[in-house]
Amino acid sequence: MASSIYHYLKNQHEIACLLPVYELHSGNCTKVIFSNQQELLLKQSIDTVLNSIARYYAIDLKSLRTQQQKRLNCTYYVPLPLAKNLLLFPVKTRIPRIRRDPAYGYVNYFQVKKIDNVKPVIHLNYHKIHCLSCRHTIMKRYHQAQLIDKLQESPQLHHNQSKVIHEEPAMYYSTTTNADYQKLAHRFDMIVEVLLYVLISISQKNE
Repeated sequence: MASSIYHYLKNQHEIACLLPVYELHSGNCTKVIFSNQQELLLKQSIDTVLNSIARYYAIDLKSLRTQQQKRLNCTYYVPLPLAKNLLLFPVKTRIPRIRRDPAYGYVNYFQVKKIDNVKPVIHLNYHKIHCLSCRHTIMKRYHQAQLIDKLQESPQLHHNQSKVIHEEPAMYYSTTTNADYQKLAHRFDMIVEVLLYVLISISQKNE
């Protein structure tokens, strides 16, 4: 079955989400939904499928999780950047029937079009994911993925987080010229992302 997901990845099919499902006569399975509306049902647990995807991209999943935990100061449910177009974040999508069966699916951050303002529903291009997590938790997971995306784009932001937090805000009290505007706007975006990281960390500790 692993070769099936490899085939889709080799043909540049973009994953929209991975969902743990129970199928009659097959038991615990994983449904892979692609951005082009195609679906693939694998008779494997979502953890097995996730490991297969990581192997395809030559990534050690355990090491990746450890790295993300340190970045976000978060122990569980961290986003997983597996490829340029594949950044998975976890959401609860089912109640396990058997102990140790997974309850969480994974959504590709880059495929999210909208998160419902009221209901715990994630809108993709051609699919809706009805989550069992509360909307607050969904938004937190989404913002964690958003932050990881920014850190992937700008490793220096992660390296200099404390410096940005303590030094950059003071710059906005001085007068700036039009020539400085774009540079300041970029730095402001960086500060917002770092503050978001801090708020997520505080929220995680209070849960």
